[in-house]
Amino acid sequence: MSTLSGTDYFSGIGFSSSGVVPVLGTAVTERTQTTQLAAATRYTPPLVSTARPMVLGLLMTVPALVVLITMVSYLFAHPGVEHPTVTDTITGIVFGSAFVLAVASPAVIAFGLVRSRVRRNSLISRGRPAAYALWSAGMYCHRCGYCYWPTTPDPRIPTRQSLSTSQFRWAVWNAGGYAHV
Repeated sequence: MSTLSGTDYFSGIGFSSSGVVPVLGTAVTERTQTTQLAAATRYTPPLVSTARPMVLGLLMTVPALVVLITMVSYLFAHPGVEHPTVTDTITGIVFGSAFVLAVASPAVIAFGLVRSRVRRNSLISRGRPAAYALWSAGMYCHRCGYCYWPTTPDPRIPTRQSLSTSQFRWAVWNAGGYAHV
């Protein structure tokens, strides 16, 4: 991986009170480039963001809360009826609860997705030190295009045996405990 810093130039047009004006400028940029070899032999899979499903889940709880507040206010405020029957109250609670659950189900699904992503990311974070130790001991031969370990910190890993980049990555990810993620 390499990080490139530099200056980019831009031009365009702008609108001002005197009309259309040309705009010229510069901007400092920073880019990260990853080679195919670095991507093929990375020691961890990329972490998955939890922000979008969390925001979606929080937004989807709003309709469920509105329905819940409406249901509770309806059950406890019966205009024109002094004493509602127990059957009417139980029926209202059952149907209202079912409706609240139906409206809240997208939020529950979104929070379930957040939970699974958090578990996956924490599994990767826990296994990262072991995977990095094995990954950093590995070598890549540019002439033959294979990976190998001259000496290995893990006795289960064969030394001086040619492995393809996918086999190398699997061995490293397996040492980290997230090969099947």
